[in-house]
Amino acid sequence: MDAITDPSVTQMSVMKSARFGYTKILDHVVSYYLAHDPSPILIVQPHVEDAEDYSKTEIAPMLHDTPVLAKIYSDPKAKDSNQTILKKTFANGANLTLVWANSPEGFSRIICRIILFDEVYGYLDSDAGVEGDQISLGIKRSETFWNRKISLGSTPTVQRD
Repeated sequence: MDAITDPSVTQMSVMKSARFGYTKILDHVVSYYLAHDPSPILIVQPHVEDAEDYSKTEIAPMLHDTPVLAKIYSDPKAKDSNQTILKKTFANGANLTLVWANSPEGFSRIICRIILFDEVYGYLDSDAGVEGDQISLGIKRSETFWNRKISLGSTPTVQRD
């Protein structure tokens, strides 16, 4: 958590055990950058179901229950709201996008300063097509930021042939 806000650190990798709490760390990183250093944020999950579930079970309650975040987030039920499960905008200029690893289209037209990869070993079963590997695609989305932050985290799996 210190590394993700350290100006001298650009990229970090976390090889972790199961149930380590990396998802909670991601929640805190998202909260920090939304509230204290408004930035465009991209979270990459292995599958669309993972991205949607993370948004519904982690992000939505956090935005609702954290007063500082609730103040900058508009109600997704409002008529003029453009808030979706996978894309959220904030009154302070920050935004949050969730994509899944096997969707090269999900990476297009996105420029983000903060790139958070979750369960990267789950990307091995995904195919991003001719666009390149998912991690390279995600990192490329941050190239225009001198102060970008990239975090890759995963629980290792058994070696494949």
